[in-house]
Amino acid sequence: TLAGFLLLALIAVSAQGWRGLSASAQDADAAADRIAGVERSVNEARVAQVAFKIQVQEWKNTLLRGANADAFAKHSKGFQEEAETAHKALVELRNIQAEIGQDTGPADEVLRAHEDLGAKYLAALGHYKDEEGGGGLGVDARVKGMDRALNEKLDAVVENSRKSMVKLREESDVAAEQHPCGSGEEEQD
Repeated sequence: TLAGFLLLALIAVSAQGWRGLSASAQDADAAADRIAGVERSVNEARVAQVAFKIQVQEWKNTLLRGANADAFAKHSKGFQEEAETAHKALVELRNIQAEIGQDTGPADEVLRAHEDLGAKYLAALGHYKDEEGGGGLGVDARVKGMDRALNEKLDAVVENSRKSMVKLREESDVAAEQHPCGSGEEEQD
């Protein structure tokens, strides 16, 4: 009968709508997960960036105030702690990028450069109290400007991570606009 046919048609349309909504919800969940992963990478990149800037400041404090044994101990310890914080953030950044399928090359490069620079700083610091070391100015001359290239690479990693996040959000917004009912078909005007 007509009522039975209409009931079957209503059930079929409802089932199709349910499948569309379910698929749309799954797509939205996947997009949200990708965005969250990229946001985590941006945050880790920023943590590394800030820690490195503080590390460099602690280096300068060590050189400027290091004639006092307590100040030398305080600032050289701060330098080491910030180096460790930056290192951990860079490792985590690389791990997040690998997890979400992003290129880890730039993060690996920054991580290696950070490790190399840290070794150079520590080697130079070993000459702080040498007669030939020249104190803070002599040690500074050994590593002067070495942090700039790393700082620029780190800034680029942060900026690229941020751009990736913005792009992913824009793509997600476009997809949501194209599929407002979760049907998987573009709206027809």
